[in-house]
Amino acid sequence: MLVRRIAHRFTEISSSIAMPRAVGVACLVVGLGTGFLGGALAQVPPRKPVAPNAATSVVRPQAPSGGGFLGSLFGGGGGGGGDAAGNKQRLLDAYPGAFRFEGNVLVFPSGERVVWDDGRRKSPAELLTDADVEDMFAYPYPSAREGEMAPPRDHDPGRIRSQEFFTALYGGSEGAVRRNVRTIRWVPSLGNAGLTVTTRFGIDDKLEKVSAELERLPKRFHKYLTPPGGGFLWRTIAGTRRLSVHSFGAAVDINTRFTNYWRWDKAAAGGVIPYRNQIPLEIVEVFERYCFIWGGRWYHYDTMHFEYRPELLPACRR
Repeated sequence: MLVRRIAHRFTEISSSIAMPRAVGVACLVVGLGTGFLGGALAQVPPRKPVAPNAATSVVRPQAPSGGGFLGSLFGGGGGGGGDAAGNKQRLLDAYPGAFRFEGNVLVFPSGERVVWDDGRRKSPAELLTDADVEDMFAYPYPSAREGEMAPPRDHDPGRIRSQEFFTALYGGSEGAVRRNVRTIRWVPSLGNAGLTVTTRFGIDDKLEKVSAELERLPKRFHKYLTPPGGGFLWRTIAGTRRLSVHSFGAAVDINTRFTNYWRWDKAAAGGVIPYRNQIPLEIVEVFERYCFIWGGRWYHYDTMHFEYRPELLPACRR
């Protein structure tokens, strides 16, 4: 209906004024129309969180709002999130004092140098296997407050990682990372479990605050929390040669009994992976407040998984 009105109005205008002016007015009208559509879409409220029941919930794919309507329409693949200067600043704010920028290179106190942008446009598969630092912003991360949603195909915000960046940040060997880890008591009122994580950037302290807040949630949430699946463990991601964020002590898994993992649930080869989740968004919100993103926001989902990624959650408590 809106497009028809725009076309009709342009016909009226072009019949009464010179063509150059008509073209200019048409651009203005279309621009206003686009703005109207964007505004209308922005006003659509997100779905409210749905409390999971004993059965696994299956949700239809829904594009996250982080990239906006046009971002969802034209996004996917490529490198970065479009705002290089802003993304660089978000990275600096996320890991204060850890590195500096010299043009297209991140320089670490150790002397290590990591390329920001290799200039290549990449497929979703290449983003996973050969990401530069800029590529880590390829997909916007939708917070739990945006409600329950299933990511569009290959939309994996936070799953795109530059291994060179993380090894420079946390350590390039198990021994180097282990020198900076600490074991915290995990939801101690529910048992005697511990989680080992890095002390870099106060991640251990933040996880203790997550634990304290989760303990205060109503009892119905407690079964998802313990026993935990684990924290620091130097290993590769299943089916790949890439290091897991668990290798750096910057990720934890909660109770595996209630998890869904895309490799376990994947459809026949070449088919769409059906999104499944049992973790309540109330739990996710607590983690996000302290800068941990959730693997349940990935098309290739891992719903027990949380990792410290403050650059993707700029409003979190650092």
